[in-house]
Amino acid sequence: MSFEKKAHMKIQIKEVHSSADLNAFIKFQFKHYAGNKYWVPPLIRDEKQYLSKRNPVLKHGEMQLILAYFNGKIVGRAAAIINHRENETLNVKHARFGWLEFINKIDVSKALFKYLEDWAKARGMTAIKGPFGFTNFDKAGMLYEGFDQLSTMATIYNHSYYPKHLESLGYKKLADWFEFWAEVPKETPEKITQLSKVIYERYGLRDLPVKKKKDIHLLLNQFFPLVEKAYAEIEGFVPFTPEQIDFYKKRFSRFVNPNLTKFVADSEGRLIAFGISMPSFSKALQKANGKLFPFGIFAIHKALRKNDKADLYLIGVHPDWQGKGIPAIIMNAIIDGMRNFGIQSAESNPELETNNKLHQMMARYNTHTHKKRRVFIKELYDLD
Repeated sequence: MSFEKKAHMKIQIKEVHSSADLNAFIKFQFKHYAGNKYWVPPLIRDEKQYLSKRNPVLKHGEMQLILAYFNGKIVGRAAAIINHRENETLNVKHARFGWLEFINKIDVSKALFKYLEDWAKARGMTAIKGPFGFTNFDKAGMLYEGFDQLSTMATIYNHSYYPKHLESLGYKKLADWFEFWAEVPKETPEKITQLSKVIYERYGLRDLPVKKKKDIHLLLNQFFPLVEKAYAEIEGFVPFTPEQIDFYKKRFSRFVNPNLTKFVADSEGRLIAFGISMPSFSKALQKANGKLFPFGIFAIHKALRKNDKADLYLIGVHPDWQGKGIPAIIMNAIIDGMRNFGIQSAESNPELETNNKLHQMMARYNTHTHKKRRVFIKELYDLD
């Protein structure tokens, strides 16, 4: 891809400080993707809350939102982020960038990243990486392949020219993720059903009941500590603070369908594994177009009650129980739940390219990769 050769554009970068600036920051994406049938808009009120000082992660971090202007019009935006807990835990000095959007003009992306890089350098950072949110529970990874596929509530959609801009500005691959799509089988293969029974009996495992949403609220107290153990090796993962856990509980639980989850305990009732899927909210959020009221709430409630597509969000197993076939019983239960709920197809959240065990498990269910996304990094100093 080549960039259009036009006269140099004089881009103005403005920091977001007022509520009016924040509104403009959030709403730019709605104009930027107007008419795009693959983009899934966020809820505006959630974005406002998340990008405000009410987000507890900012107790341990810094953030600066910016807007790019040309001739008085917004042509791009970005967030500069430092998660100090991440840097202290991993012994690095990395900044993050996120909430990135820009028109297809290299002068715009260049101006945005000059600000981001200068901001990071001024705070002693040696590299900048992204797109990331504040933590690993946020959207991450720039779409690299699959631009003609409907996005999900939990992932980033971006135009196909974005990666080319970053590569032209000196950004390199840090990690790739793949997303899988599959039809829900009409019957679970007998060998998987039998394997599940054997694993339950061999280890004395039992299910933790999830019949109502209040059951999920109770389980979340065990869920987050298990997430920290199960995902400890993932790029940039940092344990949650109690304030962050409370914050994520409220955001997370309202979308969970108890019929599409699985929580497994050991013989003493301690949570050792989980699988969480949800009905797809992509089309409902497109109908809502950023607003719950007056009509968005009905579209979301309808998606919760009746849906033919699901998103597989998380599967996690305690390190002490990995390698014992636990994911097989998780997938067996979730597929049964999907089938009973009328789900016909499902797609996974982004999975690291190096997660070979999960890729092998996905292959058993006749899946195929339909999206690829990438996190980029750029060194800010010559460290030699």
